[in-house]
Amino acid sequence: NPAAWRLGNAIIGILAVFIVIRLARRLFASTALGLIAGGLMAIDGTSIVHSRVALLDQFLMFFSLLAFYLLVIDRQWARHRLAERTAVLYAKLSPPGQTSPEGQAGPGGGPCLAPLYGPRLGFRYWRLLAGVSLGLAVGTKWSGLYVVAGFGLLTVLWDFTARRAVGIKRWWSDCLLIDAIPAFFAIVGTALLTYLLTWWAWWVTPGAWGRSWAADNPGQGISWLPEVARSFVRYHEQMWGFHTGLTVEHAYMANPLGFIVQWRPTSFHWRRDGDVVSAITSIGNPLLWWAAALAGVFAVAWGAYRRDWRALAVLSGTLAGWLPWLLTYARTGRTMFTFYTIAITPWVVLTLVYAFAVALEWSGGTLRRDPPPGPPLMPEPPLLPEPPPTEALPAVAEALPTAAGATEARRWRPPGRRTVAVWTIASVLALIALISALFYPLWTAIEVPWDYWRFLIRFSNWV
Repeated sequence: NPAAWRLGNAIIGILAVFIVIRLARRLFASTALGLIAGGLMAIDGTSIVHSRVALLDQFLMFFSLLAFYLLVIDRQWARHRLAERTAVLYAKLSPPGQTSPEGQAGPGGGPCLAPLYGPRLGFRYWRLLAGVSLGLAVGTKWSGLYVVAGFGLLTVLWDFTARRAVGIKRWWSDCLLIDAIPAFFAIVGTALLTYLLTWWAWWVTPGAWGRSWAADNPGQGISWLPEVARSFVRYHEQMWGFHTGLTVEHAYMANPLGFIVQWRPTSFHWRRDGDVVSAITSIGNPLLWWAAALAGVFAVAWGAYRRDWRALAVLSGTLAGWLPWLLTYARTGRTMFTFYTIAITPWVVLTLVYAFAVALEWSGGTLRRDPPPGPPLMPEPPLLPEPPPTEALPAVAEALPTAAGATEARRWRPPGRRTVAVWTIASVLALIALISALFYPLWTAIEVPWDYWRFLIRFSNWV
């Protein structure tokens, strides 16, 4: 039943929206921005089309997104535990009753000495679960291998910066031994085991396709492996040869360089009956994707300038899911399609929302950033000034303007940066929502007049 084929994609699409909401809320510490990210994910054309058709790329997107969300949780958990356990090391290195030449005392009253090596963090369950999710992504499509590599490097990089930030002297060797090696087994090892388990039905079914290849071809393949393992390896060799040598011409094949701006969208269905047209075109919301492409350039520049970890985080999924296609196309000229971009859609949305978050933080005068390197127990400055003493309250009241004067001042005051940022973001979101409403019939095969279809399809490469 075609409805049953598509049911799984619809459920996964809905769950992906909720994960994007939770993920954006963790990244930007804002419920409003989380809801905006989820809303953009829900009304984008790639999400809508792939939630209505039975393609594997939707599941690749979901398991990659779930793994990334788990790694973000792991990052926050690990940094919290690292700060707690490193504080204990600082306390042990601070002899009681002594002070440093600069007069700065550590937690025990003595000089605040940085430890040579940092603490172990214990078993990291969130990272292990991320490895399981990445294994399911690879079990869906092999392009998930790039996601495994990208996210594996990202989580280790987060560990490097965390150990450096708390002031550990040999943070690089410390991270390699304590964090990187366990991370490899938790991510790559777990993903590999999970991938093998996704073949469970093939392993236990004697009549499965290609399972008897080794028995039918004695002496071929890797001779020291058992027959079923040799058949498994042969099956993978055939798949690899097919995917790397797929260079057949197709009307909707696309250069991956245009993926990020939806240059050559894939048409899943098109029918014209007189002056009525029905179509399913997997083109993302043009304004959303074009704005996100510009936001990606901004994220690279701003993230490097401010050392903002969120910039690399929101770009990581796009880099892992898009750049390998560019390299593969340049090397082999493999046939590719723009509908692959569903795998990077959540990070495209997050990149645009990141630009919104920076705009709001800049307009409010508070730019988020991880604390600079240093001892974890150094006191932080108060967020708000101390209130005036009680005896000063009458003088403060007299200095305040009257209600009429305050109203007059507000009337002539030019709009502040916050107001400009909020209204700009609101205007962009309203335009994106309007464009999604206009394109919705072209994503769902709703019959529309021929002139309406021609009005929306502005470029010949969209046909």
